[in-house]
Amino acid sequence: MPKVNFEKLDVGGGLSLRLSRAKIPGGWLVIAISNSGGGFTFYSDPQHKWDGNSLEDKGAKATLAAHQSAAAGRLK
Repeated sequence: MPKVNFEKLDVGGGLSLRLSRAKIPGGWLVIAISNSGGGFTFYSDPQHKWDGNSLEDKGAKATLAAHQSAAAGRLK
């Protein structure tokens, strides 16, 4: 039977959030679980270059916020 192996990601900022990712064909399956619920999304990264860290510049934070907002809309 196929097996999906998840890697736990460290979430800073004192958030009560569990974030994990699994390498799958074409990118990553990302799962977030908090006290109020959870969800998942696919992050396209065919070469699997994402090392699990977030970017630190302001532009990246704005882009991440936009992606999170879009993902939240898909989960409703």
